[in-house]
Amino acid sequence: MKDNKKYIFIFGLSLIILISVFGYNSNKSFAGKVYPLEGYSFELTQLDVDGRQNLLIQVDENGFFYKEILNGPEKGGFELWDGENFYRYMKEFDELVIFESAIEDVGKVIAHPFLSEIVNEEIENDLEEGKLRKSFFGKTYSSKYKKGKNEIVEKLEFSEDVNHPEKYELTVNGVSDTFIEITNIDNFNEGIKAIDFVDINELTESGTEITEVREDLN
Repeated sequence: MKDNKKYIFIFGLSLIILISVFGYNSNKSFAGKVYPLEGYSFELTQLDVDGRQNLLIQVDENGFFYKEILNGPEKGGFELWDGENFYRYMKEFDELVIFESAIEDVGKVIAHPFLSEIVNEEIENDLEEGKLRKSFFGKTYSSKYKKGKNEIVEKLEFSEDVNHPEKYELTVNGVSDTFIEITNIDNFNEGIKAIDFVDINELTESGTEITEVREDLN
């Protein structure tokens, strides 16, 4: 009986190792396409020259979105696209700029480059070609290469809930930093309508400068 348990344990351990190794070596280990985060709300943290900026992003099923800056000197600034107009409120200048941007004229406007279809396609191609290799555990993929004298490792971590990267980490010569991270992903079933987020009359009364950019304006 003890020998049977021993063999079962060894067989189970060998199977786990085999599955782990297969998952690591397989270019097909990520199942499915990289889906856009349409129909979701989430927070996105990005690292730029001014430090870390936290954004609230809500995207409806049409791809229309509302994005608000949650911290720093630009806190309260926002962007919105409802398929007809693109609104950008710049807190520093207390100015709302409205661009005419109907979907049939400009196509899809995105809330952040990390969410774009082009980036999704690049990730899919890298997975398909094995440029991004899967780690032993979890939905984490990495690419290691040299650029000049620098040793670089790019790492993508996928969300457990949706087929989309939620974290992008870059390591240069052993020094790592997270440049993009998506957290607090939740379903967003409401439609994005400008009237729910932008009150032109209230902004005008408070002294905000309103600038409209239209095709028929010179």
